[in-house]
Amino acid sequence: MSFNNFGGPFNLSVGNSVRVWITYNGNDEGAIWIQASTIGPGTVQSANFTKSRTLNASATSTSVNYLCTVTALDDGGSGEGVVIFNLDGGGNN
Repeated sequence: MSFNNFGGPFNLSVGNSVRVWITYNGNDEGAIWIQASTIGPGTVQSANFTKSRTLNASATSTSVNYLCTVTALDDGGSGEGVVIFNLDGGGNN
């Protein structure tokens, strides 16, 4: 399983971090890695990869959640102070 240009575009100010996630209802897709992918100038760092399983509101099934923290490191010299990104990723299954 893989995905490209997923979600977003997201805007993140340089020096700030945000937690992003993808959820599958009931499907465990194995090890999935989420990577922030810049759109235009800038550098982002993806870290703190996490996988969790949560009970749905009906309490009859679960969702599998894949998460990571994205930090905007620099704006690539644009002077905007913001990095624009979306998500790419895939798995080891």
